[in-house]
Amino acid sequence: MELMNGKPEMGSLGIFESPEKLLEAIEKARAAKLQKMDAYTPFPIHEVIHALGIKRSKIPWGTLVMCLTGMVLAFTLQAWTNGVDWPLNVAGKPYISIPAFIPITFEGTILIGGISTFLLLLVMCRLPNRNKPVLDVRLTDNLFGLFVEKKDPQYNVETLNKIFKDCNAKEIKHF
Repeated sequence: MELMNGKPEMGSLGIFESPEKLLEAIEKARAAKLQKMDAYTPFPIHEVIHALGIKRSKIPWGTLVMCLTGMVLAFTLQAWTNGVDWPLNVAGKPYISIPAFIPITFEGTILIGGISTFLLLLVMCRLPNRNKPVLDVRLTDNLFGLFVEKKDPQYNVETLNKIFKDCNAKEIKHF
């Protein structure tokens, strides 16, 4: 079977009408030792993140490192330019004046931190991913879905059908 973008996908999708049923299906799938699964919801549900066992992202640490790098680079650029490379005596002020450097240092921090966070997010999420198909357009509208990949060592169509039916899945699709 081909999906909306014409590319085959391997796995099973259970579509639910409520987040409670989705959470119940996730718990039963985890009890069946299934690991390679993902949930699709029209709005954020924090319980789903915990139920799937998703670990905390490393992106904030990358942002911190790049913000500190931007801060050091911006301050170093100003100190080098004003104190060493092109020293100008302006009204008897010191060449390296920390209070005068604060605005540009702040801007460098935010600029480097923001751009690097965006790029890091693209890399860690493997975006853009044109090979990932649209499973069901209603999943971003008003339905909830649990997708289990065939790559999972515990994948079994009969087990998944039972889990999805026990949780009152509105629809079950196998790709």
